[in-house]
Amino acid sequence: MLWGDLDVIGHVNNTRYFAWFEEARLAYLRMIGVDMSSEALQKPVLASTTADFLRPVFWPDTVRVEGKTARLGRTSLTMDYRVTSTSQQAIVATGSAVVVLVATSTNRPAPIPDVMRDAIRRIDPDARDTL
Repeated sequence: MLWGDLDVIGHVNNTRYFAWFEEARLAYLRMIGVDMSSEALQKPVLASTTADFLRPVFWPDTVRVEGKTARLGRTSLTMDYRVTSTSQQAIVATGSAVVVLVATSTNRPAPIPDVMRDAIRRIDPDARDTL
């Protein structure tokens, strides 16, 4: 966490949590094999995101952000996030996001390929299947 992440009240601004979620999401998508290049035939698109702020985080602190697939659909997945404060040794925020895989040629939802599904199952075997 950086000094510039703080708001006028002195705790981490709510927008920073969404940036942390985004970094966790991008790392996860790369792990499951999503092509993030400009030539990719399918792109992940954020359809919705939420956050629940449980405790304020103050500087200086270090946070750990974890993300996992909670629900796996035909063209989308739902990720759950957890932010833990090192100094408080507690969960300070939770959140979720729905990510839709979109075909770049049509800009329409595309089925999640089996190779990505298999990678998700290896990482998050408890993900609910909603095909």
